[in-house]
Parts: sequence; C-alpha cells; structure tokens
Amino acid sequence: MTIVEKNLIEECKSVRGTSVRTDKHLAPIYDCIKGKVKANELANVLPKKAITPTQRKTYDLRYEDESGEHAIELKSINGSSAKNINNRLEEMSGQSWSAKSIYGHETFSYVFVINCPRSEEIKERIYEYARCLREDGYLDRFSIYDTYSCSFYKTDSFESWHF
Repeated sequence: MTIVEKNLIEECKSVRGTSVRTDKHLAPIYDCIKGKVKANELANVLPKKAITPTQRKTYDLRYEDESGEHAIELKSINGSSAKNINNRLEEMSGQSWSAKSIYGHETFSYVFVINCPRSEEIKERIYEYARCLREDGYLDRFSIYDTYSCSFYKTDSFESWHF
C-alpha cells in the first residue's frame, strides 16, 4: 500500500456513513495527480472551470499539454443507497460525454472511491459502466478504489497515470 493510499483511507474514514458535501477527503488523490502534472514540464495546470459561450463546468483538475486540454474528476460514494450508485453512474456518463463533446477536452479521466461496504456485484457494475464509456471513447483513464478492501478494483492505480 502506498503513502497516498494510506492517507486516502485515513481521510475517508472520517466521512464514512455521512452525507458528504465537499471532496476534502479526496485530497490525497488530488495532491498526487496535481503533483504528477506539475512534474511534467510540458503540462500546465489550468483553472478548474471550463467555459464555453453557453456552458460552465468546474472539474476537480484540468491541465493542458501539447495535445490539448484534459479534465479529471474525483468522486466517492459514502452511503449505502442503491440510488446513490445509479446517480453516480449517470453523473459519470454525463461528465465524460460533456468533457469531450461540449468542452473539447482531449482526455477525460475519473477516479471513483468506494468508501462504504459494497458487494462484488456493485463494484462490477461500476467497472463495466466505466469500461463501456472507455470503449466508446468518452472515458480515457479510470481507477476504482475500495477503501474497505484497501485495493483497486480491476483497475490500475491513478498513481501509474502518466501526464
């Protein structure tokens, strides 16, 4: 287990079973990814807000390099409601589509943190949904991290992503 994962688990423990209004508990992921972007001399961190003449969207992290602009979203699920999973999956598809189709991002990446007990069936559902979005060209990279099992579910760590 890496230091980032240890810090993430500690942060997530503080919000388990609560209604989370901010993503402060995801700071270890944000700091790790932002640090990797900043370490690339050819990449620049952009303001979080993407703006078109008719739309505005705030992403968790945006950056640009020689290939264009890129967006990354970090999401967690902390409660036990099945409805919450459906909402997160719909949100993932809407964000991945709009990141590329409306805002013109070259890539869109997603980190999904499961911070409550989940069955293998639910984890598989999240994985398959993200896999389909990747196959359709809307999602480029994704990591699914389960804080209860302290492991990535069928995905590589966001720490292995290159920027």
